[in-house]
Amino acid sequence: MKNILSKILKLKLNIIFPLAFSAWILIFSIVRPIQQQIGEYTFDINSGTVAHFTAYFLLSSLWFLYHKRDNIKKVLAISAVTAGLFGMFIEFVQYIIPYRHFEPYDMIINFTGALMVFPAYYIIKKLSE
Repeated sequence: MKNILSKILKLKLNIIFPLAFSAWILIFSIVRPIQQQIGEYTFDINSGTVAHFTAYFLLSSLWFLYHKRDNIKKVLAISAVTAGLFGMFIEFVQYIIPYRHFEPYDMIINFTGALMVFPAYYIIKKLSE
């Protein structure tokens, strides 16, 4: 387990991964919501707190693994803030799309997911020692 975690910390990604994931988030943020009905309930598949949190945590993590240098705290901060700002941009884009809607709550969840890269990094680092 420690060996796997230390390999994750040493991983340096190609820029294609964070860019492709950013594009994926953008596409799913502007397409019509995919609706699923279960019984009497209808909900959007490409929406929700868990989807936002997970997507922006992964986005922040991918940018971190791409930009990783000596100053880890600075790179963590830049990755988290960049991912969070991208989430804000997406929400403003959704404001102008007729079949989507602006949700301030989603921006909070996006930033929260993006910021979770900090504790995740330190937990993985501690477990890999």
